[in-house]
Amino acid sequence: DVVVVDLAKRPPSNMVEPQAVVPPGGDTSCDVAAPDSIDGEDNEEDESGEEEGVHICELPQECFLCGSIWDAATFVGYPQLCISESILLLLLFALTIVAQMVFLAVTFTIFTQPQFSSKLLQRLAAWRISFGHHIKFYDTNTFTSLTERVCAPDEYVAEMSSGTSDLVKQINAYMGDGGIAAPGPALVKVALMLWGLTTIAELTRCWDLFRAVRALPRTRSTLLLRLVGDDTSTLELAGIGRGRKIWVVSLVFIRAASAIFLWVMGSQFLCYYSISPSEIVLNALALEIVLGIDEAMYILVPSRVKG
Repeated sequence: DVVVVDLAKRPPSNMVEPQAVVPPGGDTSCDVAAPDSIDGEDNEEDESGEEEGVHICELPQECFLCGSIWDAATFVGYPQLCISESILLLLLFALTIVAQMVFLAVTFTIFTQPQFSSKLLQRLAAWRISFGHHIKFYDTNTFTSLTERVCAPDEYVAEMSSGTSDLVKQINAYMGDGGIAAPGPALVKVALMLWGLTTIAELTRCWDLFRAVRALPRTRSTLLLRLVGDDTSTLELAGIGRGRKIWVVSLVFIRAASAIFLWVMGSQFLCYYSISPSEIVLNALALEIVLGIDEAMYILVPSRVKG
């Protein structure tokens, strides 16, 4: 049911009627009193010398739907949409969930393992005893052992153990030259902070939508009001049925749970997967792409839903 309200037909400006603002929930105990005069005269103080009190009421909760498959899925099964459009919305919603779950599964099984595990440290210790300080690999020209040549790649050339030498270069790039702030840990902290703020923004969006849906009055069916102005036309969700309210609240909880799991796995992904500064930056960008899959899926949403 769509009700069209023409905002262009407004009462004359000289007609001013006192109105009461009612907060969500129907509590009429907090009304805004109408002014004593509508001619611009100042209100006089009462006999007791006290000014009239100003009562502040709680404003209705508002939440604007944006270009996201999470918000578009709110209208699945709406009577104004055909069956194929509702099925397409459900398919896009399912693809978004599957893509994020795949990332979570791969990250949990592969990318959350520390690069410097106990087994790797044991192998490095065995390499140092068996090869690094072995007399066979002692260089009589530079009077250095293999360990010294591997740990100082800028001064010496290590004729073997290229894997260990590359690992030492990564550690040196991560820790820097021993200054006040190591570049690698500082970059990881900044990436974690930005990733946390991105997740908080997603959770705030979920909370705003939940409060707005919770404050909507319950109607027999979903009620959309088309507000027609001089140059603009917008839709406002003025009432919601019981079934759709349960559906929207379920979407909000699924979206919030997905954001929390992505934050946990993404933080471990940034901390453990690599110590290369360039890969840390790329990993942070990859997390932003994974969280924005719903906006990418919104491109395929039917035009009637977008309008």
